[in-house]
Amino acid sequence: MADRFTTRRAGMTLVELLVVVAIVGLLAVTVLPTLATTTEGRRTRETTRTITSFVAQRQAKALGHPTGAGFGLVKTGTGMRAAVIDLVPAVIPDAYRGDTPTASVTLTAPSMTLAFTDAFPTGGLVSCTTGDLIRFDGRGAWYNLIASGTPTACTLRSSTDAHVDALAGQTAMNTPWPAASGAHSFEILRGPQPAGGAVSVGDGRCLDVYWSFAGTMRLNRDLPSLPAVMYFMFDAAGRIRQFSAGADRCSPDGSILLLVGRVDRAGQDEVVPLPADSSDDTIGANWQYADSEWIAIDLLSGVTKSAPCVVSATTVEASQADIKSAMTTGGR
Repeated sequence: MADRFTTRRAGMTLVELLVVVAIVGLLAVTVLPTLATTTEGRRTRETTRTITSFVAQRQAKALGHPTGAGFGLVKTGTGMRAAVIDLVPAVIPDAYRGDTPTASVTLTAPSMTLAFTDAFPTGGLVSCTTGDLIRFDGRGAWYNLIASGTPTACTLRSSTDAHVDALAGQTAMNTPWPAASGAHSFEILRGPQPAGGAVSVGDGRCLDVYWSFAGTMRLNRDLPSLPAVMYFMFDAAGRIRQFSAGADRCSPDGSILLLVGRVDRAGQDEVVPLPADSSDDTIGANWQYADSEWIAIDLLSGVTKSAPCVVSATTVEASQADIKSAMTTGGR
């Protein structure tokens, strides 16, 4: 008796194949961009953790240290839009008091030009540079130095600027000048210097210092000069004591806000509204994207926290809403 059943080959019809292709295409359009965004955000968070951990280590190093400790941001160039991909540990060297126990300095009025004895030997490695601080006879005020190429050409002030140390709360009105006659012992306190190997952020990420702040000052935009390294120094109590960029030193007037973002968007101006081109996520500033984060360092406590950028913001200040909230409410 003939078999009433026939054997069918397993397979898909053309209609079924087209349905599968349509589903895969729909997933590619809807899911893959989300996965890519998640990956970008994860890379930024990992970079943020690396940076905050490094900063916390430097603050711990400063505790109890006579001149404190800190970190430097090494830019990829000296341009205003250059990014930071390396961070270095930094210290302020011990004060220089000359090469002999009897080293001294005399001051010549009215320009207060300095003449050193038993200091800065010819061909030696020690010299003073603009921005260094000096005080006399082991006490009293610190004054900024203005270097003119050689140690003996350093002066305390110009005809229009007292050059007292604003970090110590000094002004031209409340700070007396030392005597312009006789020899004085001296101490020169230099600016921050690298003190170890760099930590690289990598993974296509950077600190976008074009959009980062030291209090109300934009780091790259508002600086008088654009050095390749910028330093933040903690004092012995763990507080941010000074921000140093070349010869410029100041005490920030608010929290340090550092923007972590992608290298390919570093230094770019904002585009409002986004997206300018939905197929191109390199247009606009880092703070306009969900895969960027803010790092905040509290000025008084030195505590470091982070939070994602507020992507609905139309200004960089508005994008900082979550990190500012975290600083006051104890976020991550």
